[in-house]
Amino acid sequence: MKDMPGIGNLPNEMILASAGSGKTWQLTNRYIALMGLQLKSGLPVAPERIIAVTFTRKAAGEFFDSILVKLAGAAADPKNAAALASDPNDPLSATLATLTPKDFETLLRVFISRIPRLFLGTLDSFFANVLRAFPAEFGLTSDFQVMDEYQTEVAKARVYQSVFERRISSAREENPAQDAFLEAFRRATFGKSEVKITRQLDGFIEELHDLYLSAPDPKLWGNAPAIWEGGGEDWFVTGIDFEEEFVRLFRALQTLAKVDWKYWEEFRDELP
Repeated sequence: MKDMPGIGNLPNEMILASAGSGKTWQLTNRYIALMGLQLKSGLPVAPERIIAVTFTRKAAGEFFDSILVKLAGAAADPKNAAALASDPNDPLSATLATLTPKDFETLLRVFISRIPRLFLGTLDSFFANVLRAFPAEFGLTSDFQVMDEYQTEVAKARVYQSVFERRISSAREENPAQDAFLEAFRRATFGKSEVKITRQLDGFIEELHDLYLSAPDPKLWGNAPAIWEGGGEDWFVTGIDFEEEFVRLFRALQTLAKVDWKYWEEFRDELP
């Protein structure tokens, strides 16, 4: 904010609100007020230097529509202009209160004339533009595009196919990597059978993908010395006869009045 002509030392503001509680109304008011500050300072209005980002394309489209509607309404009717400054909790309401319908008409003309240069988009598109501006600094050698939901699902389907598909030429050959993955998956789901295995995989990916991106080195996964100080010796007890302990646990549970045996077989199958 400090480097934008006409804005001065206006502090940044974070708006925390749940869906449907009026974030778009607040953010678009702030956008209009920032243009108004420039106008009242006698400087050229530069909406192209104001970035408004949100999570979805739909919300970004609502930003654009809301700004147009507010500017047009305030330019046509003083009551609409006064309504924009009606929130006493808005730190920029005083600025909005100084704007006349003529001022809003000027802002509307500038806003429309700068449409090709405006940035009212998603967080994804904003970060993608930053990467395209500095590709070498981020280790990128070619252009890229942000996948939409359909492209993401297609890419996931291809990965699943490559994981589970055995080529005809090697159908009878063992695949240690694939076998290890399936065994790890069985253990992670406690042996629970699923008609649609991709549903389980989607859940794991959604839950752990961000963690993987922050630590993509394979050496950090499943490596006890890297995970636990001292290699996890304090966490893992050796010399236990699991079969004997299983029998002891089973007998102890039989003495209880109410026992849910629903996952007992799965638990037994998971023992080393």
